[in-house]
Amino acid sequence: MGDIKKLAVLVSGNGSNLQSIIDSINIGDINANISLVISNIETAFALTRAKQENLNSAFLNHKNFSSRESFDQALSELLIKHEVDLIVLAGFMQILTISFIKEFKSKIINRYWPSLGNF
Repeated sequence: MGDIKKLAVLVSGNGSNLQSIIDSINIGDINANISLVISNIETAFALTRAKQENLNSAFLNHKNFSSRESFDQALSELLIKHEVDLIVLAGFMQILTISFIKEFKSKIINRYWPSLGNF
């Protein structure tokens, strides 16, 4: 197995995909650690799941930004600060700008598929 990957998991809701990732990491099917869970919804149960697993998490309210670009800039800064290797969009219901996608183009997975195995 290669180096352990540092994941950021972006969520907006219940966090069932997040839980699948956590479970897969715990049983050794994914060679990674979750460095950060980010939600744009403060009441997302996914943040509760993150807290229960003692994972770093952040609430980034998209309504507090004047534009998608400014939201994405703040999101980008969080991801860079945590030096993530891979960004998993696991039920993240916020539209990301083309600038954000280009910045992280080789690091984004738009969905978690258990059949992927190790990253």
